[in-house]
Amino acid sequence: MSQLQYNLQSPPKDGISSMKFSSHNDHLLVSSWDRNVYLYDTASNRLLQNYSHRGAALDCCFITASQSASVGLDQKVIIYDFARDNNVCLGTHSAGISKVRYYRERSMLVTGSWDKTIKIWDPTQSRPLIATLPQHGKVFAMDVNSTRLVVAHSTKTISVYDLRKFDKPEQERQSLLRHQIRTLATSNDQTGFAVGSIEGRIAIELFDNQKEKKDNQKVGLQNFAFKCHRDTSSKPVLIYPVNSIAFQPQSQIFASGGGDNIVNIWNPINKKRIFQIRDFPTSISSVAWNKTGQFLAIASSYTYERGDIEHPPDSIIIKKMN
Repeated sequence: MSQLQYNLQSPPKDGISSMKFSSHNDHLLVSSWDRNVYLYDTASNRLLQNYSHRGAALDCCFITASQSASVGLDQKVIIYDFARDNNVCLGTHSAGISKVRYYRERSMLVTGSWDKTIKIWDPTQSRPLIATLPQHGKVFAMDVNSTRLVVAHSTKTISVYDLRKFDKPEQERQSLLRHQIRTLATSNDQTGFAVGSIEGRIAIELFDNQKEKKDNQKVGLQNFAFKCHRDTSSKPVLIYPVNSIAFQPQSQIFASGGGDNIVNIWNPINKKRIFQIRDFPTSISSVAWNKTGQFLAIASSYTYERGDIEHPPDSIIIKKMN
């Protein structure tokens, strides 16, 4: 990774739905609408392996350095072992599965689906399904931190679960955003999360049990929302969706990627944009930081906000960040 910016070789052949860096090295896991999940070594710019779903792969995550989980339109939860080059179907949902996260503290896998359920799995057990949690709507966005699961629904509601006792939501709320939620990421300081919508807005929302409300008030933290990913030079203003949000692992800054072909870097403490990364050929469908926060993976992949038109090929850019 000596270059300041470069394109990964052998990118997916269709839309890039999700990217996750390993917490062990600079391996990058990528899911795609071409039905494949790809494993790249970004340090050497090599495609190491890939495997297939029977439908579009919508999300992926690492379980260990050599094991991944992925989900998609085939309604299956797939566990893949790269060292042994084999896969296991952990279980299914009754509709497409949009999100998957690994909860490392208790070795649990969490999946969210358009069937309006969350499922909790233990991949090490012969009967892996631990719980099925009914939701208010289709699961559109989801993330975990060291204790909590945050879920955003098609109804624009947000449910927060304590993953140590997930029998019912700890908190339920309407999002600050008025339009459909597209992406969600929990903050590193455990105080809350960021959500992005199709209407070019991001909201910073805090966890708000009684103790946290008092703690947040003491240090001046509060919920807020702001406009972004908009072309204000156009009349009327062109508004683009926020497709992806990712917090830098060593700080509270985060990156957002939008349908305007731009990546923004934000400081939510100061409520300011730090800088923009421009000149990508098409929509930014996903962003991901490596474990040190020194490199940002950027998926330039058309997300159809302008309709079914000719568009540039999909690509993954690795950018060194100062």
